[in-house]
Amino acid sequence: MNVELMTEDHYKVLVSKIDSLARAMATADLKRDAERLLDSASFEKLMGVSKPTAQAWRDEGLIAFSQVGHKIYYRMEDIEAFLKAHKNPAFKKGYKG
Repeated sequence: MNVELMTEDHYKVLVSKIDSLARAMATADLKRDAERLLDSASFEKLMGVSKPTAQAWRDEGLIAFSQVGHKIYYRMEDIEAFLKAHKNPAFKKGYKG
């Protein structure tokens, strides 16, 4: 069995690389989480609706949202739940409405 010792310099380089990787992963997690939030303008554009429609959906309790001051945010998972709740089955094949 071969045993190799690591020098202090090699150890410091290894720890530095691990720290750098941990920071990069944390940054990626924050970015991913931020991408999962939409502000009102982005939500309205995504859904193709006006401000009054988005407001009506919030007032009627159709879509979950968060509010910080006057700023409204929507989580992607809430948008997906909203769409799933309003999903209609596909029309029967051969339908010629």
